[in-house]
Amino acid sequence: MGGAGAGGFGLGSGYGGVGTAGAGGPIRAEAYGPSQGEYTHSTNYGPSGAHLQLGDYAVSPDLAAGHQLGQMFSFTDASGKVITGRYADLSYRTAGVPNSRTIEQWNGKDLGHVSNLQWLQFGGIIRKPMVAGLGEAGPEAVIPLNGQGGGLGPITLHYSPTIHGFGDIGGLLRSHAEDLLEQLEAALSTRNAANALV
Repeated sequence: MGGAGAGGFGLGSGYGGVGTAGAGGPIRAEAYGPSQGEYTHSTNYGPSGAHLQLGDYAVSPDLAAGHQLGQMFSFTDASGKVITGRYADLSYRTAGVPNSRTIEQWNGKDLGHVSNLQWLQFGGIIRKPMVAGLGEAGPEAVIPLNGQGGGLGPITLHYSPTIHGFGDIGGLLRSHAEDLLEQLEAALSTRNAANALV
């Protein structure tokens, strides 16, 4: 079962291999918490003290390296279905002994081997309701992709920057990206206000 390294426990099989997703062998998707008859504090509350919920996952330290609690990720199950989850805890076999290449769904079910684990701080598609950690890598746009909940609908932005200069071109481009982001935020704010009046 999952649980933070300090006092946490984990009963996962812990397949061998280290490194990022896609290297080091298969990824095992297991379950922990009430669905497995585990009712201890460490299997129901994450390291932050918040109660875990469906869609939360304990991730082994080798797969979680460089990522923060609350970040979203996706993976593909054996049937080819893409599943999205939230990194909410660390996966340990026993206290102080981390699992390897393992994710564990809180109060879920064992999915066997899964593949294509991808962290979503740089973008991705969310297909079901869930609590998300946003803005891990800076500003993010959250935009519905269909008509449910209002949808985005057409938005026109007029933006044609002229960039001159030498030196910190990256800084110049970031500045222009911030300008474009401000225009998008203003357009979305106007759209949301109009939808609220309907």
